[in-house]
Amino acid sequence: MNKYSAGHNAYLRNGASGAKITGTESELVTFIYRSADPLPLHVLCFGITHPNPQYAVHRDCSNLCALEYIVSGKGYVRKNGVLYNVQQGDVCLHCRGDAHDYGADAEEPYEKYWVNFVSPLFDEAIRQYNLTGSPVFHRVDLEEPFRRLFALENVSRRNEDIYRDASSILFDCLIELSRSRRPDRFVPPVIAAAREKIDENIFLPLDVEALAAKLFLSKSQLTREFKRYYGASPYRYYTARRLEIEKQLLSYGTESIREIAERLHYNNEHYFSTAFRQKTGVSPHVWRKNTREEYL
Repeated sequence: MNKYSAGHNAYLRNGASGAKITGTESELVTFIYRSADPLPLHVLCFGITHPNPQYAVHRDCSNLCALEYIVSGKGYVRKNGVLYNVQQGDVCLHCRGDAHDYGADAEEPYEKYWVNFVSPLFDEAIRQYNLTGSPVFHRVDLEEPFRRLFALENVSRRNEDIYRDASSILFDCLIELSRSRRPDRFVPPVIAAAREKIDENIFLPLDVEALAAKLFLSKSQLTREFKRYYGASPYRYYTARRLEIEKQLLSYGTESIREIAERLHYNNEHYFSTAFRQKTGVSPHVWRKNTREEYL
C-alpha cells in the first residue's frame, strides 16, 4: 500500500459533500482505477489507518460506502445524534447518503482496516439485509476478509480486473454483519413490542405516552427501558428511523418531495423541507441532487 499522499486529498474531496478529515498523515492507502464501463461495484480505495488521536472524519452527505474493521484501540461514531463507542473487533458500516462523524479515541486511538466503494447493488443489499440502522456491529471478525481484499492489490489496481473477487468478499462481510444482528432474544418482550409498533407505524406521528399506555407502562418506564436496550429513547429512535427513510426516498425513490412529505404525514412540503434541513444541514432538493450525482 502507498503512504498518505496528495492523491488522498482528491479522494476526500470527491468522497462526500461537506467532508472534513484530519489525522490521516500515516495512513496506508491503495487507490483503485475506476472503469469507464458500468460495473456493479467500483472499489475506490482501501487501506489501514494507524493510531492517531487526531484522526476524525465528518461528512454531511457521503457519496460512498465505507466498511471498517477495528483492529485495536478505541474510537467513536456519531450518526443522527446518537453516539456509539467502538473498540477492537467491532465493525463500522457507513452508507451512501449518510451524514456522520467518526474518529479515534484521544487516549487509546484505534488502528483499523477500511474500504471505500460505490455500488447501487450493495446499496440495495445493505437495505435488504437490514443493515441501515446502527452503523456499529460489535464483535464481528472481518480481519480475514480484509486481508483477502488487500491481497487484490497484487492482482490489479483496475476495477474491471478485481470487481468480481471484491464483490464476493464484500458480500461475505455483509452476511457476517447480518448474522450478528440476531433477534431481540435478550430484550424484554414488552420493549421489543414497543420497537415493533414504532417500526410498523413509522410513517405516522408518534405519541410515546399513548404507546406506553398500550403496553401498560408509564412513559418514563418505557423511555428508560427502551434506551437501556436500544441506546436511544423511543422518540429519538423514531426520528432517526424516519430520517433514514426520508434519505432513502429522496436518494432512490421516484416520488416528488411533496409526495414524500405527504407520505410521512408532514403538514406540507415547506414544513418537511425545514425539518429535513435542520437535521441534515441541506434541503431535500440538494440531498436528492447530491446523492444522485455520478461519483467521480
